[in-house]
Amino acid sequence: MSSAVTVIDDEDRKLLLDMRRLLEELLETLDIAENREEIEGMEEAEKELAEGRGRPLSEFVDELKKKGEV
Repeated sequence: MSSAVTVIDDEDRKLLLDMRRLLEELLETLDIAENREEIEGMEEAEKELAEGRGRPLSEFVDELKKKGEV
């Protein structure tokens, strides 16, 4: 009994990995779109940014480090 072996080249491997990443992103987007609470949170964040109530990312990261969350 012989077994068939399929070999893919580096380009095919890269394409498969890219497709996997895109599908994972799509699934994450669909999960978020189904969660009304997350949508409302993003809308509120956008409103706060538009009103100038945002803060620099570095400040946020420093806060997380102080709390031991990063």
